[in-house]
Amino acid sequence: MRGKIINKSLCALAIAITALLGVASFERNAILYDDMSLWNDVVEMSPLNPRAHHNIAIAYKDKGLRMKALDSYKKAISIVPNIPTLHYNLGILYYDLGRIDSAAKEFLHTIALDPTHARAHTNLGAIYYLSGEYYRAIDEYSLSIRYAPESSEAHYNLGLTYMIVGKMAKGKQSFEESLRLDPDDEDTRAALGRIK
Repeated sequence: MRGKIINKSLCALAIAITALLGVASFERNAILYDDMSLWNDVVEMSPLNPRAHHNIAIAYKDKGLRMKALDSYKKAISIVPNIPTLHYNLGILYYDLGRIDSAAKEFLHTIALDPTHARAHTNLGAIYYLSGEYYRAIDEYSLSIRYAPESSEAHYNLGLTYMIVGKMAKGKQSFEESLRLDPDDEDTRAALGRIK
């Protein structure tokens, strides 16, 4: 009888320990699954790790902490200045902050490092479009399409820009290609309808 009591006690103790370890593991996993906590830990352990600074910048931006994201992007770039993605993401952040000139510089820097970076060409084209530099915008959208012909956004933006400068046939052609790539895009469909 005494052996059964000891076995039951040991079993209960093992279950309790397992439950405690499970709770501790769950709590630690919750920390690890929070991007900001994870990348802050990595930055503290490896302050010269550019990937950590890049990823914490993304986490900061996702949480609306844009100035902290800005500092983290700049830190990553100070460690490895020739990574196009870092400059591109910094350009996006500058654009979101309304610092358009700084955004344009970062997109230009991205393109200098990687001339085939289609998104940088598209975003630079948008900046030129908004500043009234339509022919420069056309050049950038055209380059974007050269490197990413499947970008319905670049075709759409090119179509809008052609319309502004009075090249309706080219605008129509761009809208048709955009609609072919994204048949559900109502903006493209509406723009194409205004040309016909």
